[in-house]
Amino acid sequence: MHRDLYLPNTLVAAGRFRCLLDFEHARSTDPLSDFVKLAMWVFEKFPGSESEFRSGYGSDPLMTKDGGMRYRVAMGLELLSGLVYWKTTGREAPAWRR
Repeated sequence: MHRDLYLPNTLVAAGRFRCLLDFEHARSTDPLSDFVKLAMWVFEKFPGSESEFRSGYGSDPLMTKDGGMRYRVAMGLELLSGLVYWKTTGREAPAWRR
């Protein structure tokens, strides 16, 4: 999975998605983790994008009990790692992360 999926890591040309960029954080792990950064940085800003992304899976993986739990674990891990990142870089976290 990509692990850093948000708009700056996508290539769009002529109004169509072309490819993902920047695979430095890619790992073999739970693909539902990609929903985390999308939820943090994309879905609210671009209405309709969440349903489009989820439909790419054929069915909504977050609507299952197992999928929802896996997503919450991934979100918790992202938030914990974010605490370390914002603290060590000295940068201020975005308002929604404080």
